[in-house]
Amino acid sequence: MNNIENIYDLPDLISKEEIDYVINYTEDKLVVLRFGKNNNLPTIQLDKLLNKCCGILANMADFYIVDTEQVRQYTEYFRVTTIPSLIFYFNGNHIRIESGSGDHTKWIGTFQQKQDLIDVIETLCTGALSGKYLVQSPVKQQLLNENN
Repeated sequence: MNNIENIYDLPDLISKEEIDYVINYTEDKLVVLRFGKNNNLPTIQLDKLLNKCCGILANMADFYIVDTEQVRQYTEYFRVTTIPSLIFYFNGNHIRIESGSGDHTKWIGTFQQKQDLIDVIETLCTGALSGKYLVQSPVKQQLLNENN
């Protein structure tokens, strides 16, 4: 367990059961799962952006914090080897994103600016509402050089 707590108002999911519940019972909104560690600088930067955007995007998406150390089943399932990573669901379906990284299962890293995050979430929501499970990102992914 980390000794640094989530300092933002984003809800923490600390078990596989909590994640499963959110994925399966959230309707007509994008579920955004942030995988990372609370003491990791890029994760802290992403959490700050997520916190700034969650009110703006409240009608489209719900944001959740997942610590990679606490929920190993999903960390391993999604092959989260670089943090932070964002994984997206809509009505129980995994929404994949083509962002130029080669890994369509998740967004790896953070964003250059708040508007980039907003654009990605809006695009994913629009695609998901249209029945698309693979969506082209309007923003190129900035991969982190640091593996955690």
